[in-house]
Amino acid sequence: MNNDLMEKYVLQVAETQSLTRAAQKLGISQPALTQALNGIEKRLGYSLFNRRSNPVTLTREGEVYLDYLRSRTVLQKEYEKRISDVRAARNLSLVVGAPEVYAGTVVTDALARFSAEHPECDVKIRIGTLPALERMAARQEVDCFISTSGDISSDFERVEIQKEQICLCIPTSWELGSTFCIDQPEQLNGRSCILLEPTQPLYRAAVAFFREHDIHVKKSITVDQVALSVKLAAKGVGMTFASREALQYCGESDRLCPYELSSDLFRRPVYACYDRTRYVSEACRRFMDILIHAHTG
Repeated sequence: MNNDLMEKYVLQVAETQSLTRAAQKLGISQPALTQALNGIEKRLGYSLFNRRSNPVTLTREGEVYLDYLRSRTVLQKEYEKRISDVRAARNLSLVVGAPEVYAGTVVTDALARFSAEHPECDVKIRIGTLPALERMAARQEVDCFISTSGDISSDFERVEIQKEQICLCIPTSWELGSTFCIDQPEQLNGRSCILLEPTQPLYRAAVAFFREHDIHVKKSITVDQVALSVKLAAKGVGMTFASREALQYCGESDRLCPYELSSDLFRRPVYACYDRTRYVSEACRRFMDILIHAHTG
């Protein structure tokens, strides 16, 4: 068995934690996968998986080997990018990551100019939550990404591209929507609220705001993207927190009453980020220049 196939089998089992699901995704039978793993472990001289456990788990040696495989994958991608830059300046590729709202606003604006200047470049956009985007960048699945978090790994270079105002968005279908007074936040007590997941910066800001004003709300639903929270709030499910850009992107400005809160918690920067420990491709550098100057120039 060649090394590439061996690594593919091991990575798939580690990801699915199941020989059955791994075999299905690999398009082979479970006995064939089991036989292949036996051969891999015999060749290595140690067991990679605890196959009697459910789900299947890695042995201590397996954890080390998996780290090695993932590091090799990252280095291979870096090598391919550098060779591409050196051998064919016109054969450029770019993968940009962003939460949905920013993918549909700041990223598309910058990519429109980038694509016009570099029509030969193969461009992809990956949408995800901020934690997911950090993981993608660490694995070199995106070249750069948009973030609103000031609390990310020091491996990432952050460049501020704009400031945004976060608003408390109350459904117009609620009587409170048109009568809320920002100087009387206690009016929010007992109301339903749509929050992002606890790993998201906007969740922490909302919780800090409620705690500061001793507000007790009913958390009706938790989502992982602000675009979804806006859509749900527009249907009257609950109030939420979102930027004016998000309201415009979602097309829900008419069904929500936005209130700008004076707290510094809701005036935040938007960053363009990339992994400073990895090679940055020429295409990524060109896109970052356009993105940065579009909002700071």
